[in-house]
Amino acid sequence: MVLGLYSIFVFTPLLILSNSEKIAQVVPLHPALQVLIGTPLVLLLVWIVGLFFDKIIKYQQSFDTSANLRNPQMQTLLERTAKILEKLEKEKFK
Repeated sequence: MVLGLYSIFVFTPLLILSNSEKIAQVVPLHPALQVLIGTPLVLLLVWIVGLFFDKIIKYQQSFDTSANLRNPQMQTLLERTAKILEKLEKEKFK
C-alpha cells in the first residue's frame, strides 16, 4: 500500500510533467499549474476507481462460501437446517 501511495504521489506529477507539451496544447497553463491542478484530479480519479474495485471485491466475497461459513448468522442457519433435516430423517424412519 505504501508503494502504491508513493507511486501515485511521485509518478503522477512526473507523468503530467512529461506530457506537459501535449497538455499545453489543450490547456494553455504553466506546467507548474498543470501539476497543481492535474495531480489532485488524477488522485481523485484513482480514489474513485479504488472505491469501485473495493465494492466489486466485497460483492465477490459475499458469495465466497468459506467466508459465509465463518459468518455467525450463516452458522446459525446451518445448525437450524441440520436440526430440521434430523427431524425429517427420524420421521421418515418411523
